[in-house]
Amino acid sequence: MDNVLQNQELRLAAFGEYLLKHRLVKQEHARFHVFWVRKFLAQHLAAPVSSITDRIALFMEALQVAGNHDWQVEQAERALRLYFVNFMKDQSSLPAPATSVRAGVVETTMIYTHVVKDMRQQAKSPLDTLRAQEQREEGGVARL
Repeated sequence: MDNVLQNQELRLAAFGEYLLKHRLVKQEHARFHVFWVRKFLAQHLAAPVSSITDRIALFMEALQVAGNHDWQVEQAERALRLYFVNFMKDQSSLPAPATSVRAGVVETTMIYTHVVKDMRQQAKSPLDTLRAQEQREEGGVARL
């Protein structure tokens, strides 16, 4: 193995340890994050692309075209963000996320934030709807 590949593998091993040490991903998911970064770094582009952001966009498109599941594409993108922004400290290569990247916690928070925005009214039970309908019907019909 030449020095470039050896250095890359050492850096990927350090990235895996970084993910676990900082609890950025679950232990069982760390190897998949390393896998996606390894796959990204190994890609050979037909035409040179200048920015990392463009390379990542092409990589994501290639994953989708290859038939990867949406969750795999999302995991790959998250892995690359963790690698370049958090691990390599390259803030210029990717747009910063709206929140800090802590897998699981951020995803859940984002989901709940989205749901809470849609829940501006108090939750209603289907039984509440039936009761209201019955009350409207009773109001229109004389009681005996």
